[in-house]
Amino acid sequence: LPTEILSYICEKLVDISDYARFRAVCNLWRAIVWQIRAKIPPQLPVLMFPNSYYNSLSCMHSHSFNSLSVDRKKCYGSSQGWLITDDYWNRIQLFNPFQSDNNVIKLPSIESQNSNIEIQKAVLSHNPSCTSNYVVMLIYRIYNRAYLAFLKPGDRYWTRVIDREFKDWVDILYYEDRFYAICFSREDLERQVVSFEISSTEPKCQKVAPLPILNFPGYMHTGDGIPAFVFRKTSFMESSGDLLFVVHWFGEKISTNYLSWTVGFQIFKLQQTNEWKWIELQNLGDHALFLEKGGSTSLLVSDFHHCNTNHIYFTHWGLLDRFDVGVFNVADKSTQILFSESITNKDMIQPLWIHPTLNMMRN
Repeated sequence: LPTEILSYICEKLVDISDYARFRAVCNLWRAIVWQIRAKIPPQLPVLMFPNSYYNSLSCMHSHSFNSLSVDRKKCYGSSQGWLITDDYWNRIQLFNPFQSDNNVIKLPSIESQNSNIEIQKAVLSHNPSCTSNYVVMLIYRIYNRAYLAFLKPGDRYWTRVIDREFKDWVDILYYEDRFYAICFSREDLERQVVSFEISSTEPKCQKVAPLPILNFPGYMHTGDGIPAFVFRKTSFMESSGDLLFVVHWFGEKISTNYLSWTVGFQIFKLQQTNEWKWIELQNLGDHALFLEKGGSTSLLVSDFHHCNTNHIYFTHWGLLDRFDVGVFNVADKSTQILFSESITNKDMIQPLWIHPTLNMMRN
């Protein structure tokens, strides 16, 4: 077929797996995918399960990660379509399960002399499949203290972000060419959102705004005389140019049976008038949120056909190692559980959302 017709056919593809099959035919077809790479539509996140399968909302069936051959001990989330993992020798790696080649990037150990390190979260500034100019930023804990560090390609060591005013890093994201983080301010004695650039070896943090005040009881009555404890999980994320802080309230109790359920969500948007302040949103408009511990994302639903506007898709681990996947309707405050299963192996990879990507580095 003429190249023009092949390009036209390629531009009509939607699912990332179809692009992968198209580019696998020959070098010419691979070059065509590279040429129209900017026209590849955004992809729905898929839910990766510990058994190396993922479920896609767009097709609701399982596909095997054929390239998932590197042993993994833990996974600390996904960013830019890559998993941040370590192996059985505690070596940190970036791993892309959608690529069959160039899908592992090995990173140096954080502090090789300390075996009590626990990685809390990691994010990428850019997709390593598209550029070599990216930064890895992570939060890690040693005993009860949380630290922030970053790494650029070619660095032999991680650079720790040190600022005497801030400590106890909780969350991070990359937004408009800067990293943003949530931490505790020693000066203000409260949680703050801060931003910083990493152009220098000693990045300085700048205050943006304190976190919104959350008022919710620590327990609730459920009618059977046994109070349920109310917990919260938070997500710090970007949505169409806005910074969001999302709070997932959930109740849990142990009586005859273990019960866990979503109480509700609060959604706050950071808005600037004379100063930065949080406003609470009552709806998401045409957007849907995908929340999980290792990284959350927002999508404009008009770009897709298989998820609902004004809904929050979430993952949740209960007290007794029960894993749920649910969807919350922001309009009527209802929750539907899509998937629920008991988890017996505490060391396995936690299910998480990940964006499918292709290797778009020209080769």
